Amino acid sequence: MFVLQELSFMALLTSFNQLHPEITRSGITATVATNALLNINEMDLCNFQVSFLENWKIYKALQWRASIPFVVFWFLEFGLMSWSLWSLSQGFEAQPEDPRVDRLRENWFLRVRLSWFLGSSLWFGAGAWIVALTPFGVSYYAWRLEMQAKQILFTHPGLRHSFLGFLAGFDLNFRVLFLHATVRLLPLYVCILIVNTVGFDADAVRIWRAV
Repeated sequence: MFVLQELSFMALLTSFNQLHPEITRSGITATVATNALLNINEMDLCNFQVSFLENWKIYKALQWRASIPFVVFWFLEFGLMSWSLWSLSQGFEAQPEDPRVDRLRENWFLRVRLSWFLGSSLWFGAGAWIVALTPFGVSYYAWRLEMQAKQILFTHPGLRHSFLGFLAGFDLNFRVLFLHATVRLLPLYVCILIVNTVGFDADAVRIWRAV
């Protein structure tokens, strides 16, 4: 995912080379750092728009192909919430009547496995948080590109307005089916992760306290 995202954003950045030779030579980051006025004409802007549109289509196609595991993951996370809420309602007190307690007492490797799942489970531990929040990294790339675009200085202010208006029409965030990995929705997804993580921990604590 990281590699695909980096490559697709590099493709978008190459479109800016159509605007001015200075961007081609130094790159957009170095160019905007100089605060230099760029003499960009209508044909330069037209070439940029054609190139950006083509690369944006590739960017979205790569995003869809890379989205399958994340969509499946979050679908399961939503489904696990009902069990997690039930687990939280049971509290953290020991439950000696749980059938898993006897198996844990008799098999040390099951206790080791449970300990590992507490911290590294793909659905409830650190692994879950890493996988779940990876799509939100796209928002950083989108923000960085937007900030750099706004810092490009045009000798013709009217063209700059058209340039920014054109870019505003393209959504660079990770949006596939029900999964909208945007900064605005990040608190909602974090709450779901917290509920599932604490719900699993509550279940494990009840068992551990009874062993």
